[in-house]
Amino acid sequence: ASPKTSSVHHVVLFKLDKSKTDMAKIRQLTDNCIRVIPGLIELHFGEENPKIFDSKLDRANGTTHVLISRYINPEALKIYTTHPEHIKLVKYLRSVATAPDR
Repeated sequence: ASPKTSSVHHVVLFKLDKSKTDMAKIRQLTDNCIRVIPGLIELHFGEENPKIFDSKLDRANGTTHVLISRYINPEALKIYTTHPEHIKLVKYLRSVATAPDR
């Protein structure tokens, strides 16, 4: 019997130029990822909201957006990182980024 593996979460913070960022385009790209990448359970992308509730501390440090995704196992995350639909998303996000990713 193989060992049980748990789902894996992947979180990426971005500094994007809001004047160049097309949220409809990002929605299309993320929807494509969800539809075709095996093992990808969910993928969420959104804008940082420092005023989401009164006591929230603003620790964004310039971050404007976040992507959170979940996979059935570590192998599915590996598949995601090299999948052509994910590469399209990465290329678009880099094209509107104001700071290089690390």
